[in-house]
Amino acid sequence: MKAKSVVPRERVERDVDEANDQYLSDNAPGAALGFIAALEEGYRHIGRYPGTGSSCFAGELSLPGLRFRRLENYPHLIFTASGANTSMCGACFTACATFLRGCTIPI
Repeated sequence: MKAKSVVPRERVERDVDEANDQYLSDNAPGAALGFIAALEEGYRHIGRYPGTGSSCFAGELSLPGLRFRRLENYPHLIFTASGANTSMCGACFTACATFLRGCTIPI
């Protein structure tokens, strides 16, 4: 099966820039590079397996098909919704315990 294209929305790009800028302002260039590498791996995974990830907010927000996955080793989430040929990344949020309470995040 051919991987889908992953298309980050403009808001995602801003979220990623803000998170990366924060790592750089904290004088953590290794963390900034690792963050981008984890994000790229997350995008690759979403492209290969678009139906994976937690759907715990899909019903609550009335957005069927909404899924999210956590970036490995980073406190950020990628929200996605898949179409026929692409997966749209809607946001890259910083994860917090309150936000994730009650959700199952696949590893």
